[in-house]
Amino acid sequence: MGGAPLILLIGALSFAGAGPFHLVTLPVEFGVSRRALCQIEQLGLVSEVEHHGAKSVLFIAGMTYVAGDVTSLAYLAYMLVWSRRGGGR
Repeated sequence: MGGAPLILLIGALSFAGAGPFHLVTLPVEFGVSRRALCQIEQLGLVSEVEHHGAKSVLFIAGMTYVAGDVTSLAYLAYMLVWSRRGGGR
């Protein structure tokens, strides 16, 4: 990485590993949200009026994984650009 400090390399590897983890867990999270919505419908935990809100909240819960993945990729890109410029030297 062009003489980048060891800590920068460790950070870049950490963020590079977080990306695939988020991608693997994304379908799982959306599946759990879908099952949770079915369960609360079957148990009658939400009214017809509340159903749309519950569906939105569960969708947003899954989107937190998308946000985490985008953030990891942004930090990785930042670290790579920073290291190419000499690591702040």
